[in-house]
Amino acid sequence: MFDNKRYTEIRPHCLTLLQRAEKIPNDEWLKHYFLIKGTYCAGIAATHIPASQLDAEGTLSRCYDLIEVFYTMKHHSNMFDLERTHVIERLETLTRLRSYDPVHQKWRALAEQRQQVLEQEDNSLELLQELSIAEQ
Repeated sequence: MFDNKRYTEIRPHCLTLLQRAEKIPNDEWLKHYFLIKGTYCAGIAATHIPASQLDAEGTLSRCYDLIEVFYTMKHHSNMFDLERTHVIERLETLTRLRSYDPVHQKWRALAEQRQQVLEQEDNSLELLQELSIAEQ
C-alpha cells in the first residue's frame, strides 16, 4: 500500500493491528512488537496526508516511546533502529516550523545525535578500508 501511495487505506489496517496487539496476554515483547509496527505504519502514512499532520506527530511520538520501552526489555536486539531513525527524522521535520517549541528542540537534538553516530560509523569504515590498503 505504501508503494501505491494508498495512505488513507493503511490507517484502518494499522488500527486493527493495534487493537489486536492490545489483546495479547502475558507477552509484553510480542505486544510491543505489534504496537510499534502499527504505530509506525500509521504515523508514517499520516505524514503523507496533509490533514493528518498533527495526528502523525502524536502517533510517531508514541511510536518512539514504545521503541524506547521495547529496548529496555530482555531479548530486544536493535531490531527497530531503522524505524527509530525514521521516526526521529519525521518528527524533526514535522515540528521544524515551530523551532521555538521545546518538542521540536527535543527531536532536533535526537536527529543531530543520530547523525553524529552515523558519521562515526562511516568514519570507522573508512579507517578499516585504509588499514586494509596499508596492509597490502
